[in-house]
Amino acid sequence: MAAKKSNSAPLPANDPEAAGAASRLEIQYLAIVADLVGESDTPRYGALLMAGAHGIAGLKLSGHLAKEKGKVDGEQLVRTLVDAIRAGAENADSLA
Repeated sequence: MAAKKSNSAPLPANDPEAAGAASRLEIQYLAIVADLVGESDTPRYGALLMAGAHGIAGLKLSGHLAKEKGKVDGEQLVRTLVDAIRAGAENADSLA
């Protein structure tokens, strides 16, 4: 059986323009996180925030965050996550 030919566009990583845009976005994202938690904690909290936002988006897209189900929406969860990260970073600063 012959392999099916793909009609999809090239992956963004193979597109220099898309890769450049992704790189600029990452720099801006990490700058925002650094403003929130400080430069030294940026990689750890940046990854935590990205993972949390990804999970929240997945829950919303799958219908698991319907207001009727959990009495909370994605925006509230993102705010809670950001507040928890801010508090964790402030707590870590006070212990140092």
